[in-house]
Amino acid sequence: VNYVSAHDNETLFDIVSLKTPMDIGVAERCRINHLATSVIALSQGIPFFHSGDEILRSKSLDRDSYNSGDWFNRYSVT
Repeated sequence: VNYVSAHDNETLFDIVSLKTPMDIGVAERCRINHLATSVIALSQGIPFFHSGDEILRSKSLDRDSYNSGDWFNRYSVT
């Protein structure tokens, strides 16, 4: 199974935001996120996507959001 993020810890977009330099803009961070999910989609094996990776979902850097309420754990498509 191939993945770049799972249900534990931060989302992929949160990790990209944490690990990239502060001077990189949101558009570039979106491109990094899409590149990571594209590698998983096109690689051999079984792809695993965390819910919301494709729409840049963020849990506001909440590492363990199990008891954090609906605002952190919402999944909405606008």
